[in-house]
Amino acid sequence: MSTVRITNLTGPWLRDFLSHPIRPEDLAEWQDAGLDPQADLPDMLDKAIDVRCAVDDSKGIPECVAIWAVSVSEGIGTLMLIGSDRPELVVTIHQEFSRDEWHRIKLLAPVLQCYPSVKNKTHLKWVEHFGFKAEGKPLVIGKGKYQRYVFTAE
Repeated sequence: MSTVRITNLTGPWLRDFLSHPIRPEDLAEWQDAGLDPQADLPDMLDKAIDVRCAVDDSKGIPECVAIWAVSVSEGIGTLMLIGSDRPELVVTIHQEFSRDEWHRIKLLAPVLQCYPSVKNKTHLKWVEHFGFKAEGKPLVIGKGKYQRYVFTAE
């Protein structure tokens, strides 16, 4: 049984996350855009106003298993999600995110957006579950196609 808790992302949690394999679909999403999580994730997180993570305590040694961050510019928040390769925790992380995080994130900006890869089916299901709607045609970034999804608070 896994025990996942949500906390602020700190330097040690980021280093822990990057020391474990990233979910293959998430890694491909980054690589197709010409990005490397090891090199590019820290800079992206530095620009965010809200950076949180999910930590799994079930194995006795806590492990950072997912990160999300929101950056805001001109009233639009951009949400980024990345997970480790722990498929057994996807539902648990989703439940914990739903419990408190989503309500908090919606307060950060009246409009939220994200750009998941059209190939990353888990991310597409995730953002659609939280009420994001696809907008426009997919954008080509690097060698990947990314769909803009938008959530507007009501």
